[in-house]
Amino acid sequence: MALTFGRPMHGFHDRKQAVTVRGVTGPGGFSAFIYKCVLNVDWDGAPDCYGLDRPGFPEQTGLDPWESRKHRGSLANGRTNADWGKEWCAVYNTTRSGAIHILRQYGLIPPKPAKGPDVLSEDSKKLLERFWDNRTHTAYGHSLENKAGDGSFPIVQIEEAPTTLKQGYYVSTTGLRDRSKDPWDPSSYIDASTVPYSVLPALSHVAMGDYGLVVRNKTGDCTPYVCADSSGAKHGSHKLGECSGAVYLAVGKENEGDFSFIVFPQSGTGTMTDTGAADRAVRTQFSKLSSGDANDLASQLATHAPDWANVRNALTAKGAPALAVDAVSGA
Repeated sequence: MALTFGRPMHGFHDRKQAVTVRGVTGPGGFSAFIYKCVLNVDWDGAPDCYGLDRPGFPEQTGLDPWESRKHRGSLANGRTNADWGKEWCAVYNTTRSGAIHILRQYGLIPPKPAKGPDVLSEDSKKLLERFWDNRTHTAYGHSLENKAGDGSFPIVQIEEAPTTLKQGYYVSTTGLRDRSKDPWDPSSYIDASTVPYSVLPALSHVAMGDYGLVVRNKTGDCTPYVCADSSGAKHGSHKLGECSGAVYLAVGKENEGDFSFIVFPQSGTGTMTDTGAADRAVRTQFSKLSSGDANDLASQLATHAPDWANVRNALTAKGAPALAVDAVSGA
């Protein structure tokens, strides 16, 4: 999918560093990208995002993951490009020795002996079997191995593990995470069911941790968000509109129709922040607009009067100047 860039707009222009795209720089530099699209709901990072029932394992029985056929999802969505032939991109996986290391770190199986062979007891083997799901054939007809022959499989959140949030589910990952915690700790990732986020778009200077606003044009429902996932795209995704379930919930549980996105390059820190950081960042940016700038921005995002008013009111609600009495819509 090729990206087409329209004309630069005034507003958000008091930046110290100009952002240039394809050689075009707006007056004083421009610092926001805008686009419209439908939503593609993403549940990555939720502790119950991915899971798969396993016969004979009570913890993995009767699971109802967000990414399942019931919710129009699939375990394959945890793979790069949702392709079973690709590696895991949203499910933490490790080798047998890595799984043993984690269990030992938790003190759940005895440490490696100082001398002699490292042989697990039968109880330790049973615990490892529950914790490390190394199935090479599943109901999907595919192996759970990361790449053929690399011996890396998903771990399961088991009752005994101190980091477990949703028993029986895999650990779902996001590109942005709390690096002070272990990568197998589900709480180190952005929970899609509670935190509004967008998959990082392939737009110049936009990075993990940057902030934006999404508006549902039909109603004006809106939410600030953070760029927090990659879906396996190394340099940003061209599939604009892929957002966390929390965005979907915030805008009225709807994903069809026009949704307006405004994202601010270089607005974040690249680290996990408190839940109010996105709202504060968005309000700071919108406070830079004049009333006319806000009108122009709404006109670029909505071409019909009702939608224009909804978008314009959403901008005001998030810090832009109020609509002037004599303003003319972009209808």
